[in-house]
Amino acid sequence: MRNTESGELVQLAHGAAELTGTDFEYRKRRYQRIDAESLFKDVAAESALILRVRSRA
Repeated sequence: MRNTESGELVQLAHGAAELTGTDFEYRKRRYQRIDAESLFKDVAAESALILRVRSRA
């Protein structure tokens, strides 16, 4: 799921994907295109944390 999310956010952040309106839904909330890069960084940090936790188990 995070891979899909991060791929969609990267496309939005870099203009590779177009919005049909002025905002987009992400995790049941509405955001502007300008938020995509910050959201992508959050998803990347979550993924890194999960990998660290799994490697300790």
